[in-house]
Amino acid sequence: NSVLSSTFTPPTFLSHVHSLRLEPVLRQFRGLVQKLMNHSVNKSMFNVPVNPVLLNLPDYTTVIKEPMDLGTVKSRCASFMYSGSSSFSLEVSKTFTNAQRYNPPHHLVHQAATTLLREFQT
Repeated sequence: NSVLSSTFTPPTFLSHVHSLRLEPVLRQFRGLVQKLMNHSVNKSMFNVPVNPVLLNLPDYTTVIKEPMDLGTVKSRCASFMYSGSSSFSLEVSKTFTNAQRYNPPHHLVHQAATTLLREFQT
């Protein structure tokens, strides 16, 4: 008991218990994100944040107010930043809806985003 009390303060103990409860769910989330990252239509387009300077997209931050990518989602899963499926789903979906919003429907990125969003939602 003295080891436990010297290791955990009440807030850190509650945080640890919360993490243990979430671990099975977050493991499933990480697996799903990995599947989307490795999907044949992804071609790593959605795995890292969009770099508007490197890609010469000067209006990107004007059009897309809340950027998101699968690598960030995966990191947040590993850091226990999601408390449930709604916040996780919102950010995965945002990855693809941002791509659809920024790119015209005939563009490869828009089409890949549509495919991956459909895959995620099924």
